[in-house]
Amino acid sequence: MSKVRDVNGCNTSSVSHQSPYSIIVVELDDVVPRRSSDHPNLYVGVTTFSLSDCYERLTAGVDPSWVSPHIVRLRTELCQDSVTSSAKSAENRSRALISRLRSSGYTVNRLTTTWRVYVLELDPAATPDPGKGFLYVGETSLPVEERVAQHLSGARTKNDKASLSVKVVRDHFMRIAAELAPGQDFFSKAASLEAETRWAEDLRKRGYTVAGGH
Repeated sequence: MSKVRDVNGCNTSSVSHQSPYSIIVVELDDVVPRRSSDHPNLYVGVTTFSLSDCYERLTAGVDPSWVSPHIVRLRTELCQDSVTSSAKSAENRSRALISRLRSSGYTVNRLTTTWRVYVLELDPAATPDPGKGFLYVGETSLPVEERVAQHLSGARTKNDKASLSVKVVRDHFMRIAAELAPGQDFFSKAASLEAETRWAEDLRKRGYTVAGGH
């Protein structure tokens, strides 16, 4: 027998190391703002208890205690085929499920990050043929104003290994062209990058000269 602590709650039980691990998904009220109005907040965790027992323990306030006051219902349809005998496999499946749910617009475990495509107007004199205008297209999970500040300040990553600033923006920025941006949030980095490339190409077709958009 060995002590097993779950990855995300429903813990403290003396169980055999061969006990199965399950992923539990619980719908919550709006404990944090929804990333999508159509998809509620969720809690996703890994447990060695049955889903019903884990749900009862969460309802009773077992760690993580923040879940209990916000529980709406158990969402078994979102955690199908989630039983495994390996803790590592359970963690990997949990991460994969969280990624899928977040990509669909759910707010999982209070993480509210979204991404957006932004468009900046650059000085048209900085390019030989600006067409309808010289633009920079990028994507970010930050407020656009904060991302622009990184460009203009020459900011770098925390480990100082890479620049967060693009030279053409730093040298030629004029304003945020919000009216030329798609104006929607994306629920994954991959979706945002895809939209960035697509939007830059669309602006080029409309007659703008576009930097970025890679």
